[in-house]
Amino acid sequence: MQRAITIARQAEDRKDESQWLDRMGRVHATLGQNQEAAACFEEALQLARAIGLQGLTGSALGNLANLYLDAGDLDRAVRVLKKCSKSHGKRRIGTPRRRR
Repeated sequence: MQRAITIARQAEDRKDESQWLDRMGRVHATLGQNQEAAACFEEALQLARAIGLQGLTGSALGNLANLYLDAGDLDRAVRVLKKCSKSHGKRRIGTPRRRR
């Protein structure tokens, strides 16, 4: 996965970079490496926001919230979930996502 992130960076493909960082964060979370997971999710989130990808933004926020929930940090998880709700609230329910 790290190689895929490196290749995406070299190709200046921020969408793929964000997706791979989100995936890498999930792997770190599964392994209990919460700091590494949070760093990946935060970086994926910044990239997704920068290029306006709501789906990736929501994914990174949701994964970050789950990480905080699993760590028992409920206040932080709630704050992140509220951001996630705002992010996805911009899309109308029933409107299919555009594939890129």
